[in-house]
Amino acid sequence: MKRQWLYFAGIILILAMTSIAYAVPYPYREYEMQEPANLKEASIIYSSLCGEYMVYQQKETESSYPWSNIGYAMLLSPEVLDAAINRLAEYELWTPKEKETRRQEYFSLFIDDTISFMVGLMEDVDVDEGDYRNLNSANIIRLVLETDQAKRYTALKTENISDTDVLIDKFSFSSGDNRVYFQRYDDNGVQIIDEDTQWIRLWVVSRENRIFFEFAFDNK
Repeated sequence: MKRQWLYFAGIILILAMTSIAYAVPYPYREYEMQEPANLKEASIIYSSLCGEYMVYQQKETESSYPWSNIGYAMLLSPEVLDAAINRLAEYELWTPKEKETRRQEYFSLFIDDTISFMVGLMEDVDVDEGDYRNLNSANIIRLVLETDQAKRYTALKTENISDTDVLIDKFSFSSGDNRVYFQRYDDNGVQIIDEDTQWIRLWVVSRENRIFFEFAFDNK
């Protein structure tokens, strides 16, 4: 069930990249989820929300090598997950009871105790050795969540969802979709992202370089 949801997420994420923002909503804001009338409507709602919570990768120097300049991360908020559940429920024709059971399962996996991100990385075309698209690769030495309060947290776990090789005009492009999880609460039980948090950064560190994804929260 988990992989099914991730598969559908990957499809919609590709569509939503055209609307990636740099300021994102506070992920734990109150919301009213619109019940879709059909699969098409559910897909549109999901795609739109994915775009609201996505950002592009950023770099500290002129070069992103060993990555290309094309990379994204999406913060999986409760609102996005509910939209994903609605879409999958429409596609698989779930009963109301099945939908509620799956919702509890997915929130337990992705929301209740964790901060979850979808991360898409593309290797630079000049990379001929190593794997920099897969967050589980030995070439990725650290994944760190940093807050505006100078707090840093290391990843709990990562998952590689898919890898893609594309040939365009004799150039080969390698990309990967990943999921990375961090703790939602610190060791004192305090929520890491709260209404006073101005921004967080997700750092991807290799032996050659590092990039980051900054989520500036629109808390107003």
